[in-house]
Amino acid sequence: MVIDAGLQPVLIGTTLLGAVTGSLGTFAVVRRQSLLGDALSHAALPGVALGFFLFGRETPFLLLGAGGAGWLALWAVMIITRRGRVSFDATLAGILSVTFGAGLVGLRKAQTQPQGAGLELYLVGQAGTLSYSDVSAVIAVGLLALIGIGLTWNLCFSVSFDPTFAQTIGYRVKVGEAILVSALVLAVVVGLQAVGAALLSALLVAPAIAARPWVNRLIPLIILAGLFGSVSCALGAILSHYLSDPTHRLSIPTGPTIVLCLSALTILSFLIHWLRKQIWLRQGGGT
Repeated sequence: MVIDAGLQPVLIGTTLLGAVTGSLGTFAVVRRQSLLGDALSHAALPGVALGFFLFGRETPFLLLGAGGAGWLALWAVMIITRRGRVSFDATLAGILSVTFGAGLVGLRKAQTQPQGAGLELYLVGQAGTLSYSDVSAVIAVGLLALIGIGLTWNLCFSVSFDPTFAQTIGYRVKVGEAILVSALVLAVVVGLQAVGAALLSALLVAPAIAARPWVNRLIPLIILAGLFGSVSCALGAILSHYLSDPTHRLSIPTGPTIVLCLSALTILSFLIHWLRKQIWLRQGGGT
């Protein structure tokens, strides 16, 4: 199959994005903090609006604002959970709703400006507009996050599974948590433009969930989750491109199509694993 020239940067960018977000999101799933990715993605919206009002429409400034807002939201969560009596999940849900509302107000206000048209796409994504410069940004940010985790692997591994034990053997748990959360913030920043705040959590969580039935160790889980994420993103980009028909005004959005493909892959993974287990039991494997 010959790939259209306009599809090439979108296909490359979404495939790499799926690999990065799938790999980094694995740590949120392992640490049972899947809601954290959702909260960070929604918290990025007011940062996009603030970046627009302060610096203009340039994409790097918008994403910088998104990353800064994500960090501030995380800082607020840590302060509330440590000094109050509110649980971690409840705090995340509160931060998610507040920042999402603020983001919608900010984006609506930005659309009244001459250059503010189209900023609402950061809510649902605009993967169909990815360029080779966006591909370079995904590669740079992904490598930065993965290299940071790789250089501190023992610390990140210990913090992910047993923070108490990590602290008893002398590891700085807060540093490890900061590294893991920073990697997740970077994943949110690179994925926000493609699939949007409303759908980004699926890209962070679903690949690891789909890979979990097949592996029991962390490194294979990270690799398989990255593979599932990249395959789903590539398939979603291809389907969105070739199912759209401009002559009949039919436009299939890339971001939602990617999430649907990822959902289908997750269901298929669990179904195949269940069927495989049933066959194994019928053949006497359970005896």
